Amino acid sequence: HCTVSSHYPLILHAGAMMQEVPSSFKRMVAARAGESVRAVATIQKTATPELGEGEVLVRVMAAGINGGCDTFKARGERAFAGLKNVTNYKLGSEGAGIVLCCGPGTQLQPGDAVAFVGSAFSEVDIVKESSCHCFGKASNQTPKSYRETAALRISGLTALVALELTGEIQQGQTVLITAAAGGTGHFAVQIAKFNGACVIATCGSEEKAKVLCDLGADRVVVHSQEDLSKVLDNEFPEGLDLVYEGVGGKMHTTALAHLKPGGRQLQVGYISHYPNAAGKDEDANQGETLAEAFWTGKTWALPDNKTVYFNVWAGMKRTTHSEAPGGKPLTRLFNLWLTGDLRALVDQKEFVGLEKAPDAVEYMLSGKSIGKVVLDLSG
Repeated sequence: HCTVSSHYPLILHAGAMMQEVPSSFKRMVAARAGESVRAVATIQKTATPELGEGEVLVRVMAAGINGGCDTFKARGERAFAGLKNVTNYKLGSEGAGIVLCCGPGTQLQPGDAVAFVGSAFSEVDIVKESSCHCFGKASNQTPKSYRETAALRISGLTALVALELTGEIQQGQTVLITAAAGGTGHFAVQIAKFNGACVIATCGSEEKAKVLCDLGADRVVVHSQEDLSKVLDNEFPEGLDLVYEGVGGKMHTTALAHLKPGGRQLQVGYISHYPNAAGKDEDANQGETLAEAFWTGKTWALPDNKTVYFNVWAGMKRTTHSEAPGGKPLTRLFNLWLTGDLRALVDQKEFVGLEKAPDAVEYMLSGKSIGKVVLDLSG
């Protein structure tokens, strides 16, 4: 049952809250599709609606930034083409926050702390309970908990599912991870190391390289200083068993050229070809090929039994794997974080308040960030 008040709950101290529900709230919407998040974003005040079956109302404390997904949504392209002629559609994707109230047919309770997938560029969000993962009670959390769990919900889960279920990573394998200091790459480095792999990690700066060494990467290649292809030829002549690749361009082709017979390449993105991304798209035709394969979830079966997975979630269908060894993937992921075995790195640059969402998206696309870029909505 929801008790609606005319004001927001007051934050008393770390995580302790009066669980009142606002009668209205602000959210970021796209007036209509356009060039970028900045070009389309507008803040709209809306009345808090009644909750439907299986829905919960979440006070958003932190929203994750997905530069590519957020941009394509703003542009009404690829998977979001259906939004091209829609007005005032919601922006954002994953977040973390506090359950304020629950609709019929739900198990969550007011005061639960959850990470969710929804439209998180919003003071509160109406979310399907099925997209929520409860990681404790709000009274036990700090602001840091919400920032880190927002990072885990999609970026961490992608790395876990791709490597363990789709890639079927094995002890002793040689694994290449590109954009390894990014929002999902830094999780992939740690998960590959848990599984006993030798990890080669690429990044764009010495600062990022230090972070990757600290996370356990065996060989870090700063691509502005070393030629990845030469490093692989000279130091890893037997080739790569598994690749976690999110850059596209030369990085994609270099990785593929060094894949062993029977090797698997997990294509989690192609950021060098995204609209509004830093740098020049050196090969727009390749970008279009990767985009088409990525958004339609293709699998490329190549000679020598090599495979490129553009739907890195394909392994979720192997139900026997998804229940082992640590339970369902989200449960396993959050348990690794709760025990301190998995670090969720959030970039130190702070973006506070809904109006900073465009800045956060542009920063993520700049290639400068370390870890996950997060929008702080706890104020």
